[in-house]
Amino acid sequence: MQCEYSIIICTYNNACSLKLTLQSLLNINFEKISLEILIVDNNSNDETKYVILSFIKSSEKKNIKYIFESHQGLSYARNRGVEEAIGQYIIFIDDDVEIPTDWLVELNKTILLTNAAVIGGRVLLKYPTSIKPKWLDNELELFLSKADWGENILTLDLIKNWPVGTNIAFKKDDIKSEKFLTSLGRVGCNLRSGEEIELCNRLLQKKKLIVYAPNALIYHLVPNSRIKKIFFRKRSFYEGLSYFPHYKISNIRKYLHVFSLLNKCIIISIKQLFCINSTKRFKLFLALLNHIGQLKASFLKYSK
Repeated sequence: MQCEYSIIICTYNNACSLKLTLQSLLNINFEKISLEILIVDNNSNDETKYVILSFIKSSEKKNIKYIFESHQGLSYARNRGVEEAIGQYIIFIDDDVEIPTDWLVELNKTILLTNAAVIGGRVLLKYPTSIKPKWLDNELELFLSKADWGENILTLDLIKNWPVGTNIAFKKDDIKSEKFLTSLGRVGCNLRSGEEIELCNRLLQKKKLIVYAPNALIYHLVPNSRIKKIFFRKRSFYEGLSYFPHYKISNIRKYLHVFSLLNKCIIISIKQLFCINSTKRFKLFLALLNHIGQLKASFLKYSK
């Protein structure tokens, strides 16, 4: 039987969460859907390999494969997974998720209905405790890879709404010809991101359809370390560092972009001084860090 789906999990030094994710994955409903599961170990030095091999050994399924990618970086790991995959659609999920039993069935329904090049599933968050910090509102939850764009299937424009790498599927032919940009994506503990959106932007320029699948739900397990403000500061800076255009633009546009960023930094800094609300002030600071990240990326790019 032809393989319809390749589920790829890229992992690095996250053995405990990975074990829970794999156990969750075993319980999904296939309903005669043919698939393979590829687990890409991105040069981990914890118990990751043992967890994966134990999972493969204990599983009755024969379609699970362990892949070791020595080149550090999430984009390298994802591209390696793409090279090994044989499914008609390639699905990426994170190594710290909880998967409802009907996730794949619902994703399959959206694919059959839309024939989209990219499908972004719904991602809700699960916190380690029942109470999350008061300052952590819906807007800030986007930093934790939340993707909740409503109850209906819709087209994603990558501006007002977008897919996230925690739960995303690509047509094999599209992703095999494009692949992830290796200058983006996390490397070890580095929080650089944006590789999925950059790839989606390239596909969007080719008039490819990108849709949201609300019923293809996955829960992202948020560790205690990510509900601290220092994580959001780092994430905002690296997001800015990742955002800067990776395509050629004219010299005039380069200087205008840098001038615009400097201007925004000054305006945000002034707003911060007069802001009384602590949550709003924190968001302004995150915006400032994002622009500083963009400035650093621009200077690195233009100095080459």
